[in-house]
Amino acid sequence: MTIRLLHILFLFLFFIPSNNAPAQIRRVERSNIVKVDFLSAVAFRRFGIAYERVITSNFSGQLGFQVTADGYTVSPEFRYYMLRQIAPEGFFVSPFGRIIGSNAGGGLGYGFGGLVGYQVLITSRISADAFIGPAYKYLAKESDWELWAGITIGFAF
Repeated sequence: MTIRLLHILFLFLFFIPSNNAPAQIRRVERSNIVKVDFLSAVAFRRFGIAYERVITSNFSGQLGFQVTADGYTVSPEFRYYMLRQIAPEGFFVSPFGRIIGSNAGGGLGYGFGGLVGYQVLITSRISADAFIGPAYKYLAKESDWELWAGITIGFAF
């Protein structure tokens, strides 16, 4: 029930119609997506770009790269598309890792976390993706939990 309410909320918030075809009939037309994270650029002042590749009908891998005034972050993640949906569309859960580089003398750090989100192909070439989840980071002998969120627009090919 909670997942259904979350699905309706995402559809309402982003005004994106979902595809009504059953997941078993649909075929993945595009296996690669290059995305730009607009929410992070505006809200968190970090520029983010990511590449997602479909691995199987329910799994994909993504490699993200974010740049801030203080450094950079490289984030590999795996996405599991739930509820009989076919990657790269639908609800997903995603564990991720992070390698964090600091320009402020902090050296290299690391992090990890988990995301929940929803991705849709608006057209056969344009994707929209929204995600949120907790993230742990360790950098310069300090650790902290933070909220990791984003809204991306991508090009599928």
